Amino acid sequence: MPFVTNKIKTDRLSICRTCSYYKRRTQSCGPLAVGSTVEHKGDKVKLCGCVMPIKANLQIADCPIGLWTAFFTDQDLQRYKDWKQRYDQDPRKIVDEQDQQQLVRMYEAAFDTKWTPTNCRSCWQSMIKALNHFVSNSHKELERVDPESAEKKVAR
Repeated sequence: MPFVTNKIKTDRLSICRTCSYYKRRTQSCGPLAVGSTVEHKGDKVKLCGCVMPIKANLQIADCPIGLWTAFFTDQDLQRYKDWKQRYDQDPRKIVDEQDQQQLVRMYEAAFDTKWTPTNCRSCWQSMIKALNHFVSNSHKELERVDPESAEKKVAR
């Protein structure tokens, strides 16, 4: 499931609503859809312009100024894609211990649960199938709230 629990969503939104960059009228992080670039703690940061009740619900989403983080980060996603590419080249290949540790950590982050590794091949295949589904659905959600695509639509 690419979504956080209601409690986490509520906690994230509470944080957003106290942020000076939060726009109450549009419930967005900075100007709706286009965001803006601001200086925050000495760094230039791009506010996303996302509708926060939507973004706060996604496990892979994070706050642009770091007030809350993703459960499944961009780094996790890239690691998974790299691993998946190797796995797809030779599905019979046994997953090594390092791959197992990374997959378990990503699975636990994605599904907010504990998973005990086993030697059961079908258990690993089920985990991989679940992660594939998670990654696939996460991208569909991001396409709906992606500030870059929204920015292009506004510019037209």
